[in-house]
Amino acid sequence: MGEKGLFAAIHYFGSQNALAKAMGVTQQTVSRWLNGERKISTINALELFVKAQGSIALHELFSSSQSIYQLLEKVSFFRTFPAIAIPVKAIHTKGCSCPKYTDSDDLLLNANDAFLASPLLVDVHHQLIACACRLRANTLLGRNMVMVHRVDLRDVIRGNLSLVALLQAFPISEKVAIGMAIERELGSRQGKRTDLQLVEESPQVRGIKTRKVAATLAGFKNDFLYRQAKVVIKKGLPSLIQVMDYQLCSIAQAEKMALLPKQHQHIVLSRMLSQKKPI
Repeated sequence: MGEKGLFAAIHYFGSQNALAKAMGVTQQTVSRWLNGERKISTINALELFVKAQGSIALHELFSSSQSIYQLLEKVSFFRTFPAIAIPVKAIHTKGCSCPKYTDSDDLLLNANDAFLASPLLVDVHHQLIACACRLRANTLLGRNMVMVHRVDLRDVIRGNLSLVALLQAFPISEKVAIGMAIERELGSRQGKRTDLQLVEESPQVRGIKTRKVAATLAGFKNDFLYRQAKVVIKKGLPSLIQVMDYQLCSIAQAEKMALLPKQHQHIVLSRMLSQKKPI
């Protein structure tokens, strides 16, 4: 994010403290953004662009203009489906397939502000779809309210809402959770309606494998990659899921490790990380 954009944001909100409050971060974080100690995430920068209501130009927020159209697409998503604050207690987690990102609560407590402040994804009934670790981290910190994107999965399935812009900020494990939530929604409705269609190709959902529909809508290139990632989520250690999400190994490599016994997963994973290259 450009320094000019930050100064413009501070001027718009009135002070560093006011900007920090609007963004849900600490004043120290804003100060670090200003002196370059910490880089503001794309998601936070876009949220700031929307909250500033046009008072800050995109070129003041981002040093590169190459991805301007992608950024505008993301902004369009934020405007249409803004992040809102809801009570943590209002979020239902039963039935959520989003995996634990880590077994260590200490890692969650020490997570950066961008991770903690990024909105969770819930459905219209406040059922958690993805971002379970983000919710856990905010709970551990004693926060009563959390920012969420509230999405109607029926609109996603019908093609009235595209998650493309949002999915760019989600790791593979959370995309899997979104796909599985879509599968559940389709499973509860198949045979009851015929108006559910996919974007682009627009075939009827009836007659198409639920998994393929979910894979497409969750941002996977094909359902084979989606199936492999699901194996990692189901059988892999949290550390293996994290390595896959950080793209330190491919989905295919992660699946191979996930099929090993848990104790062997740890050994192979440690060896791979120590060599700093995929096995």
